[in-house]
Parts: sequence; C-alpha cells; structure tokens
Amino acid sequence: MNKHTVFVAGKRFVLLSEDNTEYVAQLAKEVNGDIKRISDENPTMESRSCAILCALDYADDKKKEIERSKSLSENAKTVMIQADKHAKQIKELKEKLAKKEKEAEKLTAENTEQKAKIEKLLKDNKKFEEANIKLAEENGKLVAENKKLAKEAEKDEKSSENNNKEKTEKPQKNPPVKKEKRHNHPHINPYKKQALENSEKQQEVPAETKPENPTDTQPKSDNTEETQNIQEPQESLNKGYKPIRQISLFDNE
Repeated sequence: MNKHTVFVAGKRFVLLSEDNTEYVAQLAKEVNGDIKRISDENPTMESRSCAILCALDYADDKKKEIERSKSLSENAKTVMIQADKHAKQIKELKEKLAKKEKEAEKLTAENTEQKAKIEKLLKDNKKFEEANIKLAEENGKLVAENKKLAKEAEKDEKSSENNNKEKTEKPQKNPPVKKEKRHNHPHINPYKKQALENSEKQQEVPAETKPENPTDTQPKSDNTEETQNIQEPQESLNKGYKPIRQISLFDNE
C-alpha cells in the first residue's frame, strides 16, 4: 500500500492506496472543485455541509453508474445471446453456402458437359445435313438414270414386239427330233437288244424300198446250211420279242 497526503477543503488527509500519487491527487482536485462549486452556489453554507452535499452527489452518481452498468451488463448478456444465435445462424448459412457452392460447381460441370454435347450434336447435325444433300443429289441422278432405263426398256419392248410379229408372220419349221436309242445299256439281254435294233432298222426303211419277202434280202450262197443258220436266230428274235413294249434300261432279265 502507498501513502498519499492530500488537502481537501483546507484540511490535510493521509490516504493509503494501491494507486499512484498522480491518480490520488487528481481525485482530491476534483473533490475540492465540487465543494467549491457547492459553496459558491450556497455562500451561507459551511464547508462541512458542502462536503456532505458533494458526498451525496458522488453517492448518487455511483448508484446511477452501478444501475447503468447493471443494465449494460444485462444488455451485454442479451447481446451475447443474440450474438451466439447470430453466430449459429452464420454457421448454418456458411454450411448452406458451402453446399450451394458445391451444387453450383456440379451444375457448372454439368452445364459445360451439356454444352460439349450440344456442340457435338450440332457438328453431327451439320454432317447429316451434308450427307442428306449428297444423297439427294445421288437420288436425283438415280431418278434420271431410271427414267433413261425405262425409256430404253420401252424401246426394247417395242422392238421385241415387232420381232415377235415378224416371227409369227414367218413361221419356222421345227427340225425332226431324233429318237434316242434306249437299248445301249450293258445289262440288257442281247436277244432283246438285237430285236430292238432290227425293229428300228425296219422302221427306218422306206415303204417303197422295203421288200415284200424278207427272204429276198438274204444273199444267195451255195451253202444252204449257213444261210439257214443265219436266218434262224433272226426269225426267232423277230417272232419272240416285239419292240412295241417299253423296256427299262436297268432290266436284267
């Protein structure tokens, strides 16, 4: 503790305080000023009464300051509560803002992707339009070629009709169809084969040159036995097998 000597209202006072000398001297000066102000306002009042009135003024100011500080502290508490609420709201808003920023980033990425797709589609559409123009040109060429071919086909049809008319006016004789010999199969009976050959030869001979007696066609010879032996198998073949019946090529009888 520090000792401080001050003079208030002409009297000496020794004060013990932890404050410094300057601060204590400043307080004594303010008290002397207030006492002097009260004594000037009330010249008949003693210095002791002026000091008491000054003390009452200080007590009033002190009480008012205490109430003011109390109200200020209460207000400070309410402000702190509101500040806490605002801090929570600010925190929530920051979280929402961060979430919205992420959504915005996602949307911007999707937007850029959609723009790239749209640009690609526009390029593809341009390519398709160019291809359609080329196809339309080729289609026009094909239509012209088809018309040309149709005209040529009409001309060919007219010429073919004229040729058919000329052919109908001048009919052509069909050449004689030769009958195929069906007795050349190796498994046919030789007697049947010989009979068929003989019947075909008889059919090929004209009616004017065919002799009435078959024995006249045979050469005359001194040896009558040889001629009889040659004539006997031919007569037996002609008598035994008739060429009218159709014989199969695979007949093994």
